Amino acid sequence: MKMSVEIKKAMEVLGYEQFTKVQEEVLPLLMENKNVIVKSKTGSGKTAAFAIAMLEKIDWDKKYPQALVLTCTRELAMQIKEEIALLGKYKKVKVQSVIGKENIENQKALLKQQCHVVVATPGRLLDLIKQD
Repeated sequence: MKMSVEIKKAMEVLGYEQFTKVQEEVLPLLMENKNVIVKSKTGSGKTAAFAIAMLEKIDWDKKYPQALVLTCTRELAMQIKEEIALLGKYKKVKVQSVIGKENIENQKALLKQQCHVVVATPGRLLDLIKQD
């Protein structure tokens, strides 16, 4: 599977030696813009699979959000944001979380800056939509 030099470098730095079974099966489909539903154990590589495919499609020159990851808890949102940021480091992809228990005005300000990916919980995302 063809991947950018930047993503390969990030994977190498993060210690990825080979794709997991989930990644091998899912990544090619995601790269072809296919819809997938994946059920697999924690630690099987699901987040990296969708993050790699998503990051390969981000256009760094576009300074607005190009992807939204919606997740059920703030803790999971923070984990996903971190993994996307690490994988997207060399592509200089900016990731912002939109979660509860954080200052909503700060989050709104950060979203107005260069931001390529938003990781959000449903409640906080609805709060932001209602405010605009």
